[in-house]
Amino acid sequence: MRPHEVQMREFEVLKKVKHENIVKLLAIEEEQDGKGKVIVMELCTGGSLFNILDDPENSDGLNEDEFLSVLEHLSIIFLFFLLFVLRRS
Repeated sequence: MRPHEVQMREFEVLKKVKHENIVKLLAIEEEQDGKGKVIVMELCTGGSLFNILDDPENSDGLNEDEFLSVLEHLSIIFLFFLLFVLRRS
C-alpha cells in the first residue's frame, strides 16, 4: 500500500483532472471501520474498452477510424499519467 501522503496527493491530482476520456473522481470517503478509503467516481454507462472489443461485431478488430479514436484516447490517458503521476512520485 502506498503511504497516506502519496495517496492523498494522487487523489488531489485526480480531483483536478477534467477530461472527457478520464472518469471523474468525485470524492474520497473513509470506510465505516476507518481502516480504508472509498473512492467515489462518476457513473459511466457507455461500457468499457473491454466490452467494445469483446462485442462479436468487433471479433475481427476495430475498423481504422474506431482504432485511431481508441488510440487517441489511450494516448491522452498515458500523457496524463506521465505529466502528473510520475512527476509527483
